[in-house]
Amino acid sequence: SSDLIDFSIEMANKYNVNLVLLLIVGYVNETESDFHESLDWLDKHKQYAGKPIINLSVGGTLTVTDLTDLYQNAQDFDITLGDKIYLWQNKTIGLDYETRERRKEQFIQRAQQLGYPIVFDEKPVT
Repeated sequence: SSDLIDFSIEMANKYNVNLVLLLIVGYVNETESDFHESLDWLDKHKQYAGKPIINLSVGGTLTVTDLTDLYQNAQDFDITLGDKIYLWQNKTIGLDYETRERRKEQFIQRAQQLGYPIVFDEKPVT
């Protein structure tokens, strides 16, 4: 829950435990509203940028590979698979590769503006 995440970050800060947050932008059901909640989270926690959050590792957007539940049950997740593992889309909520890439860049830009250190920005696996 958000409360447990907040508590964990507060305790890491109190006890000088460094955190590296591993993030993937664009889960299969992430709406525009959900994405804006992620941006709001960055704003709300900016006092922890640099300590205890020493790095945000923002990988590529979500990929769907053949051995995953997402791939094997794509219709249950309302996604259409593409010819590459990163080209899936959820047409119901308008979530496609271009949208996920735009959101990832926007997330990285916001995080950097707020002082979060970014580890790397991975390009999609082809």
